[in-house]
Amino acid sequence: MAVIRYPISKPLLTKLILVFLTGLAISSAFRLQRQGYPRVDLEKMNITTHYPGASPEDVEKNVTIKLEEALKEVDGIDEYRSTSLENISRLSFHKPSRTW
Repeated sequence: MAVIRYPISKPLLTKLILVFLTGLAISSAFRLQRQGYPRVDLEKMNITTHYPGASPEDVEKNVTIKLEEALKEVDGIDEYRSTSLENISRLSFHKPSRTW
């Protein structure tokens, strides 16, 4: 019961402690590093898609060409190579090396 009586008997001290803890929590929240979407810089990347039962022509028409069109909109990708095989589409691309 002493744990409950002490804060009740000292309301100003209790309010100051709560304000201090709230301020500490807010400042900590702003300094917290967010890792939900970490910054990743991939210089090389491969995309492999599977299209079971499809001929190479179907894979190229329905998968590879659509992926190539989407890659044209991405900044920083200068060159990519694609291969359409039976049931599989493969794309590989890399970002140019930076010179400092």
